[in-house]
Amino acid sequence: MHKPPALSCLLLLTFSLSSFADTEFQGPIPLETVEALFNTYGEDKFQLYSDIAESFPEFPVPPEFEVVGSVSQMSTLRVIFQTDLDEEEALQSIRSAFESLDWIPFPTFNMPSRQVGFISPQDISYRRPEVLCHDEQGNLTIRYFMHGTRKYVSTGVPKIISGQQGSCEQQIARQQASMGAMPQRAGLRQYLPRMEIPESQSLQRRPVLMTGGTSMSGNSIETDGLMTSDQGIDVVYNFFAEQIQSQEWELDSESIGSRSATGTWIKSPEPNLSLVGTLSIIDLGDDEFELRFRMAAEGFSENSLFSPRRQ
Repeated sequence: MHKPPALSCLLLLTFSLSSFADTEFQGPIPLETVEALFNTYGEDKFQLYSDIAESFPEFPVPPEFEVVGSVSQMSTLRVIFQTDLDEEEALQSIRSAFESLDWIPFPTFNMPSRQVGFISPQDISYRRPEVLCHDEQGNLTIRYFMHGTRKYVSTGVPKIISGQQGSCEQQIARQQASMGAMPQRAGLRQYLPRMEIPESQSLQRRPVLMTGGTSMSGNSIETDGLMTSDQGIDVVYNFFAEQIQSQEWELDSESIGSRSATGTWIKSPEPNLSLVGTLSIIDLGDDEFELRFRMAAEGFSENSLFSPRRQ
């Protein structure tokens, strides 16, 4: 017996809609499902182990750590541990375990490009992994993270060690030289204020989003972005204005309307260098805001690797 065409279409539509739903896994996930989800590059690219993989560098596992398992995926081999220790204690404990076997910690470097302009919540919560180095066994990354109330430490090493990377001492020297030159290469960008995007508690289904970039031309630089918030434009504007003013910018003028807000600040961070920064916010409707900050400099030279002109 044939189904009426209308009923067939309804059943097909119901089936299609039921396939697109945010239904999270409950309880243990079958191994076959995990492999199907992650093993997209061939059987030899993804393996799971219930203990520490044999090819992982040997080290004394601290007593406060319990092995969750290992995963070999693409070019990386990772071992995950569960612990009751807080972040600082956990990282110190496992770092000491590797250092006892001649692993050398890489110096911690801050990335200026992540510290100024509009900063998204993802940037704020991002933690750079700690890196250890061994002349024979390569580099090892250590990352602390939480899932719910459980605390974990992830350790990862490359599956293939390249002999071209040099010794640990050489790698650290190259890294230090590169990072030492970064403030000069950062140019005018280094003087931008840091403006953190607020977390929107009332938009759980649609969290704050930020997209955009930065452009520089001559003695001016501009950074922009889009964010969502259910707050009024005056609240959004004041949130950024307070951050700018707290970074030693002096307010020159401001105007707050029903759909747009503008504020201008001045600052002199270096002798013979004067900055004028303008924050512009436009309410695009539907809880979406366009953000823009333009900064112009007087006494700034594009020569000498974008360093301030001194007399």
